[in-house]
Amino acid sequence: QLTGWQPRHYSVEIDGERKTLSAGDILLANAGVLTGKLKWGEHIKLDDGQVDLCVIRARNVADYLALLVDVVRGEQRRNRHIQFFVVKERLKISAGRELAVTGDGEIIGHTPFEVRVAPAAVTVLAPEEEEAVS
Repeated sequence: QLTGWQPRHYSVEIDGERKTLSAGDILLANAGVLTGKLKWGEHIKLDDGQVDLCVIRARNVADYLALLVDVVRGEQRRNRHIQFFVVKERLKISAGRELAVTGDGEIIGHTPFEVRVAPAAVTVLAPEEEEAVS
């Protein structure tokens, strides 16, 4: 049905604060870059010690296309079909029924689902940038 998807209802607890949300999709992002210059948002950083919950409320093809245009333009925070929440310690998500939870395209669990943020838990080693030789 391309004219109107029905949103799901979620109970979300972010750092101890409970919210009831209606959304088509919920996405947890630690890296703002989708690919190349396409980003969920400039405010989403790998090294800020938090993750960002993106709640997508688009209900039809026109809503999703408008959101896509705003993501390409870097103006997604102004789009009325997406809302961002910062998670600093813990996130719990439950739905009225069991839903699959995916990570990088793989099913990693089902709702209810809980995530704990572990700042600086991974150390990344990379070579220093080399100066260009002229």
